[in-house]
Amino acid sequence: MPFLLMLLLLLLFFPYLVVPFLIFHVIGFLFLIPYVLIFNSFFNVITIPWQILKIA
Repeated sequence: MPFLLMLLLLLLFFPYLVVPFLIFHVIGFLFLIPYVLIFNSFFNVITIPWQILKIA
């Protein structure tokens, strides 16, 4: 609980300390999006023929 209180005080009084951390993660997630789409595409290539066979 004291840790959460200190974190809240840090966010309220020194938000500029958190901004670089947020920017770093936003950039990281933007670079991660294509890899997630590639994974979804491979997953679809594997599962869609099986679904077509189930329908037929």
